[in-house]
Amino acid sequence: ILDESALPLTRSWCLFEVLQTIQLPQAGFAGLLFCTANGVLNFGGTSVEVSMGINKKLAMLSLENSSATYKHDKDMISSCVIKELGSLEVFNRRVKEHFHDTLHRCQSQVEFAALFTSLRHGMSTSATEEAVCEDDLASNVSAGEVCI
Repeated sequence: ILDESALPLTRSWCLFEVLQTIQLPQAGFAGLLFCTANGVLNFGGTSVEVSMGINKKLAMLSLENSSATYKHDKDMISSCVIKELGSLEVFNRRVKEHFHDTLHRCQSQVEFAALFTSLRHGMSTSATEEAVCEDDLASNVSAGEVCI
């Protein structure tokens, strides 16, 4: 389960397991599903905060900088990745691409347009209220009234 800190993306074994899973043949396989407390990331079932947190971790994702409880595990994983893919950079790129595609699907599921429309509506309402308040203030200053 991922949260906005996305700690599994900092662990060597977790990253290696992600790679192994995304390389499986796709016939009859639903693919790697990334679960959050709110739902499945692949299907848009997460919060904006979690999506942004995962995105930030992904930008920094690097098998070289990942951690493992035992150094020999990390060395073994790095050796296996280099043998299998040719370099750690290829690994980093593949995992990032997979998450990018998942986050892109997630973004398309979240209705940001409605959020922006609501925000714009709230901004225009506030601007209208401010203008009315300023007009009232200008016309009522002589009466000693203050518009708050």
